[in-house]
Amino acid sequence: MHASKFFKGYTQGIRQNDSQPKMFKLKDFPPKDNYEEVLPRHYDEFICALPLQEYTNPKTCVLNIAAKLPPNMNKPDLGPKSYIAYGNAQELGSGNYVTYLHCDIADAVNILVHIAEVSVSNMGVESEETGGALWDIFRREDVKELEKYLSNHREEFQYPCSCHIDKVYNTILDQTFYLTLEHKRKLKAEHGWYLIEMLS
Repeated sequence: MHASKFFKGYTQGIRQNDSQPKMFKLKDFPPKDNYEEVLPRHYDEFICALPLQEYTNPKTCVLNIAAKLPPNMNKPDLGPKSYIAYGNAQELGSGNYVTYLHCDIADAVNILVHIAEVSVSNMGVESEETGGALWDIFRREDVKELEKYLSNHREEFQYPCSCHIDKVYNTILDQTFYLTLEHKRKLKAEHGWYLIEMLS
């Protein structure tokens, strides 16, 4: 998809054949190593919006070990990176999500900076919910129980194409699962704990 069509769809929506909204995500935008050089104004505004600057500001942070590693060491990408996605406030069934369950290799700060509301009549979807992103965050000490749950219920999960997941090597790292509201309820019932849910 051409970038102009993607951004037009961000503000106007793109429908599937069944009139449901299509889901897209643009990862790691812009596709260059140095965000500051490609989008300097956006970079400055983003850095100013970061909380806990002692940890998160890539230039002035004094408490972020990764930022202080020598140049010749292999350190994690400290960003910033933009993720631009089409979403929907309601769960419409298999495939209406844009990010699968995964594990980040380093701590991260996620900031929601913009929401474009698509006309309900245009997309044929009604919702009274507001917010632009929902992050479900699990504690590190709960990962083993989460992996157990995913393995036990593997047959219940589906890809967006509605086919079952056949081969799973690592339930977290493979990025093949998404926990729907129903699975989050089952997880709480079976294991007695719940994830941290953040709505922005």
